[in-house]
Amino acid sequence: MKSTESRSKASVLIVEDNNLMRTTLESTLLLHNMEVVGTAESAKSAMEIAKSKNPSVALLDLDLGDGPTGIDLAWGLRRNNADIGIVFLTSYSDPRLTGRKLPELPKGALYIDKANIVNSESLVSAIIQSLDQKNTISDENLIATNIDLNDTEIEILKFLWQGKSNSEISKIRGITVKSVETAVSRVAKKIGISHSSEVNQRILLAKHYQQLTGKIS
Repeated sequence: MKSTESRSKASVLIVEDNNLMRTTLESTLLLHNMEVVGTAESAKSAMEIAKSKNPSVALLDLDLGDGPTGIDLAWGLRRNNADIGIVFLTSYSDPRLTGRKLPELPKGALYIDKANIVNSESLVSAIIQSLDQKNTISDENLIATNIDLNDTEIEILKFLWQGKSNSEISKIRGITVKSVETAVSRVAKKIGISHSSEVNQRILLAKHYQQLTGKIS
């Protein structure tokens, strides 16, 4: 009974720039008897809907293309309604993987990697939990843990995924090629990718970055 009542109290705004994903999310929530007050593909249209519909929860993608990110939007929504629940549903294992300078997540916001969503009930559970910003979700699979890499190491992974050589990376970062080689080795060791003549270490590192971001090369 309590779960049903919570669902009836949740009015959700979905913000996702991918048309198929946006439609899928809306259909999923409706099937679970949740109210969807609107869907949007950009921060601007989302704010317009929020001001007129006053949703209790915003389900946000992190990367909304050019312009404000999902985190920027979340802060805007909180300024409009301090009590709105925020749920980020994204392919990025860590916000820093976007390569953009982002603000901190709003207090009580839930950050979920799409790959960790076991089923639709998991998503519904997160939305309900976000109504109480003091609560945390007990299911560890729902909460994205920041990856154990610093900003420089993330950037190195991105360069490798882009296919840049050590020489190109050294010029971009203003360091020696030797320093780049050391940085690559350090990242590989931290991730657990050993050097082998049979396996191209750089390819494995690039694939690891791809997995963390949900990108398809």
